[in-house]
Amino acid sequence: MTKDNKLKTQKLTIYLAKKKDAKDSSLIEVSKSEPAKELKIENAVCRLYIKTQKESSPPWSSLLIESGQVTKEELGFSKGTGAALIITVPEATFIITFGQGFHLLNAEAIERDFGLRVALNSIAPSDIHSLDKATDEKTPLNSRTQSGIGVDIFDLLIDPERDLLYAITGKSAVKEFGKAVTGRDSLQISVPVDLQGIPDLLRKALVQYNQKLSSDFKWVDNIRRIKDPELNEDLDIELVKRIKANNLSKIWLAEPEIVDYEKIDGYTFDSTIKSARYQFLSLDRLISWLANGSKAYTIDNIKNSSIYCRDLNHEIYTSWSAYRCLNAEVDLLGKLYILRNGIWYKLDANFVSTIDLEISKIPKTTFQLPDFNHANEGDYNEYVCKSDVSFSLMDKKMIPLGNGKSTVEFCDLIKDSTHLIHVKKYTGSSTLSHLFSQGLVAAEAFRKSEKFRDELNLKLPKKLKLADTTIEPNPANYEIVYAIYADKQLPDELPFFSKITLKNAYQNLRAMSYKVSIAKIDIHNNVKQLGKLKAQKKRANKKKAA
Repeated sequence: MTKDNKLKTQKLTIYLAKKKDAKDSSLIEVSKSEPAKELKIENAVCRLYIKTQKESSPPWSSLLIESGQVTKEELGFSKGTGAALIITVPEATFIITFGQGFHLLNAEAIERDFGLRVALNSIAPSDIHSLDKATDEKTPLNSRTQSGIGVDIFDLLIDPERDLLYAITGKSAVKEFGKAVTGRDSLQISVPVDLQGIPDLLRKALVQYNQKLSSDFKWVDNIRRIKDPELNEDLDIELVKRIKANNLSKIWLAEPEIVDYEKIDGYTFDSTIKSARYQFLSLDRLISWLANGSKAYTIDNIKNSSIYCRDLNHEIYTSWSAYRCLNAEVDLLGKLYILRNGIWYKLDANFVSTIDLEISKIPKTTFQLPDFNHANEGDYNEYVCKSDVSFSLMDKKMIPLGNGKSTVEFCDLIKDSTHLIHVKKYTGSSTLSHLFSQGLVAAEAFRKSEKFRDELNLKLPKKLKLADTTIEPNPANYEIVYAIYADKQLPDELPFFSKITLKNAYQNLRAMSYKVSIAKIDIHNNVKQLGKLKAQKKRANKKKAA
């Protein structure tokens, strides 16, 4: 038997401290532990902190004890045993937690994603058992996918351009790490080891952490959520600096979630009924509102300010923190970051270039749509059709998808029977991404589903009805047009996550042989610059008189 076989297998949860020379009190909450106990380990400095133990009844025990029929002694006590081991080797400082010892940890003092990067550099790419991911949608959705057998990461349904990977488990390809590796902020491994063998294990983990990701996982660095509080603060400071300098070319306001524009009548920066409302969100207006209220341009003031979305009766439909509505793309120290829905992300420069190159291939439409000078999107679509007989109205005509309850608009407008136009206001990533996805879903259903064509034919104008819905249409005869009313340069100034969705939609539509184009609808100055204060005052006065 070898020495390793005689050692007991230990489950270790390992964290990497941001600063090698950090004081113990900055790494853990020493006030919640017993005094440090020095441990002797060769070539390392080691201190053990044992969590202060407090005997307590389980939280559910009161229900039974208060009945007078069960005693505390019968239920027993919980001690919450745990410990944290701080080990400093010449290269770095690590914290290993045991039991409930992770409660002692100061999360801001550790390297986020340390375990994830070690795991990505230490597992067999084709033998992954579990991953945790979060979407980049308006409400980030955390999910876990697992497999009973080892599989390739893409078999676990991850989208490398849109999903944020934050934990992974797989078969270890590094003998020092045992059979399996789990990585997130911490590295979790089960290995035969004693106290003297831990420093070598930590050094190996540090080597794996500092390696560049292999080609199998390089995409993980495309989009990374910033978890470092100090970097988040630096980015907020840079953002405010640019606002103060009126450097607003890559900073804008947008709704942080999808809203039903047929049900809303504008936005206000105040909750009172007399406050001026505007049809479009504008960073200039937010800045003016803060200035008029004698509020400095600080992140705290922006976070504490609200933007109210009003319905047709001027009641509050929903509201958001102004910070959640801020969108920005910021270069800082040679790296590109974006702010979306109150979250900062770091983008890989090569990834950004690749996406920008792809969407630059999308042609502009060969015709010009009228300026947007209307109360809402529905009014605009009706106006276009009334002013030009080559357009037909399809707005709000929902077509069922499959056998379920899902429906989709075939498009908003049809021009000359071949241009299928989807119209949407320029806003945050969520709304625009929905627009691009809708165009793809509708076009795919039109081509593949006879049932969809049957339902569609019932709602098409007489002059556009399909002669035979059993015949699959030739996509090459149709052009999918994404028409966006905006005061931005399109598609260059689209939110980055929307660019990803547009790129994917464009590539998939072209693969089906559809033509694709993008159209910018200019916004008339009357709509862009004027609020609706007079109408509001009139309504408020009428209400008072009543």
